[in-house]
Amino acid sequence: MARKEKHPFRVQTAQVGRKGFHLDIELTERWCQQFLPPQGGAVVEPGQFSGVLRPSGTGFVLTGSMRGVLSVPCSRCLADVLCKYDTEVTHYFTTHPEEAEQDGVGVSSIEEETIDCDPVLGEELVLALPSYALCVEGCAGLCSGCGVNLNTESCVCVKEVDPRWDALKKLKL
Repeated sequence: MARKEKHPFRVQTAQVGRKGFHLDIELTERWCQQFLPPQGGAVVEPGQFSGVLRPSGTGFVLTGSMRGVLSVPCSRCLADVLCKYDTEVTHYFTTHPEEAEQDGVGVSSIEEETIDCDPVLGEELVLALPSYALCVEGCAGLCSGCGVNLNTESCVCVKEVDPRWDALKKLKL
């Protein structure tokens, strides 16, 4: 008989007593990597999720917080940008998600008596990251011609002007 591997993000409903089930999960580099932007990123400090899964109505509610430090690329120049995240998590799990009405709280279904917190925490991590990370507010970005970082170097490209615009130079305003 094959032994089931313990998965820190999955909890059997039978494990959740009246007082709840405490979760302290290290958000490892391997786990975080799947949620980083496609341009790349890195884990600077492994994250941590601490929370409680409690019975509530016809399901269970997960409450807790997750925090850590990641590095993501600047949206303009691709330099590393440190992103600290510290976010509160509240999510409802039920066997009948279509019947659940939770104002401002995400709802997921319980599959085969197993509560899977993995996608919920992954979504919260993505939402905690900036959608448009900048290394500095006035980041100049990269030169579209030679690719030099305009924050640290001057571009030596010869800018060719489209001859179709020459007529505009003759206009006097």
